[in-house]
Amino acid sequence: MPNVFSLIIDKSVLQSLQSREAEWLFHHFRVNIPPVFFCEILGDLKKSKQLNTGTAHGDARMLAAKIESAFIDLNAEAHSLVAHELHGYRFALGGLPILENAERIQDRHGKTGLLIDQTPMQRVLDRWREGDFNGLEQAFAQVWRHNLAEIDLEEIIKSTKHMRNKALTTPAAVMQTVEAMLFQPNRDYANLKRWMQVLAIPPKWQRNMLVRWKSKGRPPPQNFAPYTAYMARLELFFYMGVAHQVVSTRASNRVDMDYLMYLPFTSAFASGDKLHAELFSEFASPNQVFIERHDLKAALAEMADFYDSLSDEEKSEGSFTYADYPPTHMHNAVTIAYDKIVPGWREGANMPQPPRDPETERQFLEQIQPMMDAIRSRKK
Repeated sequence: MPNVFSLIIDKSVLQSLQSREAEWLFHHFRVNIPPVFFCEILGDLKKSKQLNTGTAHGDARMLAAKIESAFIDLNAEAHSLVAHELHGYRFALGGLPILENAERIQDRHGKTGLLIDQTPMQRVLDRWREGDFNGLEQAFAQVWRHNLAEIDLEEIIKSTKHMRNKALTTPAAVMQTVEAMLFQPNRDYANLKRWMQVLAIPPKWQRNMLVRWKSKGRPPPQNFAPYTAYMARLELFFYMGVAHQVVSTRASNRVDMDYLMYLPFTSAFASGDKLHAELFSEFASPNQVFIERHDLKAALAEMADFYDSLSDEEKSEGSFTYADYPPTHMHNAVTIAYDKIVPGWREGANMPQPPRDPETERQFLEQIQPMMDAIRSRKK
């Protein structure tokens, strides 16, 4: 069963992988792509240093060519999710992506399903693989590079010098202070208001949200607006971390923090960034897994070598059989992640499936036909 659970990767991971390694990444994980990932790829169009192919266009094209668009999810943008939550929309923070392009549809019998149209993104990636980046994408790359150059984190240190607490020297110490500021006991109203202030929510939205919270009987704020709470924690941590020099003033750290906005929507996160490795445990839930870039690359290379060594007869059933799960005899970063997130997966993995029963298959196709008709009708 390929794509058993969701994985977010940063750009450095994709850069490190050979095409044969990337193939098995997208086979064994459902890769959740947050907007910041594509922003980083497009930003490379205006990169002038450390070019792998000799040109910025070549680098961006090379990265796009490694992405299997059929096996990715496009996560909704973080700040838009906060806005939706503040307006009453509910979504889970349980390791599953919140899809930007999902649409609920109904068949003629009243049954509902979710239509996820990846076609637009597939077309974009097809263009990028051919080196075709349109004018809007070129302009975005210019703005991205300019904005990155304009980030001045040194200013945070200068402006907060008089407020510095010498005891805050580790991520854990900063997080303890952040928690104390944002989650004060028996101060639900003040906590909610402080979260929105940290995130610079417009005053009108703040008032409307607090009115709605009161109308619901003043439920625990972290149940009422869990993602808003998460984002406020992340934002305040970043500024306090920079102010106390726990987070360095490297401008790209602002971009790196954006990846952490999407941790609630994945089971695993892979990165080669030092900041991600240091902060993952502060923001992740206990059942999430961090995979270091080099460990992931080594695991995928080991797996690619193994799959290449199989005979044609062993591959005759197709990769959804011989590579339904990772190789069960291996102990590497991929299988360790599976062990934690999908306990017991090795039992019966990668074994030939029993022959399909024609009558059962006919009944299944008959059962899903109304939904397929609804999808076709929607696409017309």
